[in-house]
Amino acid sequence: MLHEDVFSLAFCSNDAAFAVGGVNTSDVAGNVTYVDVEQTYGMFYGYYLVYLESVGVDGETISGVSENELNWLGGVLVDSGTTLLYLPSAAASAIETKVKSAASANGVSLSGKFFEWMAAVSADDLQYFPTVSLNLKGYTLELTPKDYLLHYDTGYYWGISSSSVGIIGNIALQNKMVVFDREQNKVGFGDAKCGSGSGVVADASLEFDDDAT
Repeated sequence: MLHEDVFSLAFCSNDAAFAVGGVNTSDVAGNVTYVDVEQTYGMFYGYYLVYLESVGVDGETISGVSENELNWLGGVLVDSGTTLLYLPSAAASAIETKVKSAASANGVSLSGKFFEWMAAVSADDLQYFPTVSLNLKGYTLELTPKDYLLHYDTGYYWGISSSSVGIIGNIALQNKMVVFDREQNKVGFGDAKCGSGSGVVADASLEFDDDAT
């Protein structure tokens, strides 16, 4: 009964939308860019893995972490069921150092408690945080501070943790339309048309039709 062997998820702040059988292009701002799904250990399709070539902060590539470390399973997981962004410890630590340096240079003091999820920063502080880029093979996922910090109540908490298995979790998919093409073994990324206050297109609302094509 499905038009295509495809499902998609769109994340807009505290709301999300799910569609099966196709993608409504009217719910996407611009185009969807597709990257290959990698095989687990290069042997079989066990997860939705995408290949992470490098990680950058404010356009500068982080050194000291190899592609093999970043893609231990064969790639990093795209997983809406995981809250945070997980990266190998060398990459996660380097991002912490660069974020702390950028914030401190603008008068925002980040203690160890912030990076241990025991303290938050305010929305006004986010202007002093750098961008983080996940440079996938064929697509760069640009993360603003709101895309890698966890918003809870009135504060923003650190949203990156270390793991030998890299995972692009829910926090790093905000304001994105993510398309899982099962037939072609590809994952697509685009900007979702979210409502005002949460998304890319301020005056658009996100809705899916039952007969997505």
